[in-house]
Amino acid sequence: LKTGMTNIPQKIFEFDFRSMVTDATISPDKNYLAVLTYDYIWLFDIKNKKLENIFSKYYSKQISLGQCEGISFLDTNTLLISNEEGYLFKLGLNDILK
Repeated sequence: LKTGMTNIPQKIFEFDFRSMVTDATISPDKNYLAVLTYDYIWLFDIKNKKLENIFSKYYSKQISLGQCEGISFLDTNTLLISNEEGYLFKLGLNDILK
């Protein structure tokens, strides 16, 4: 990206997330991309992947935690999810990688 200029993102891939995407984060070890939607957490295995293959291996977990808006890694094995009601939820990657 260049400051002071209009930057136009390039579309690299399309994926059906089944509901509205609200946030995404990359694990500290850069092995996983976590994508949060209102109804799912998607976990993409991105270790040793080229950009065009980033979505080739993934896992998902359906959630019912209210309107979730934020996701972050607490550490390499744990996600922190927030919702609009002010609740925080902790979820281990092992719960998604099943």
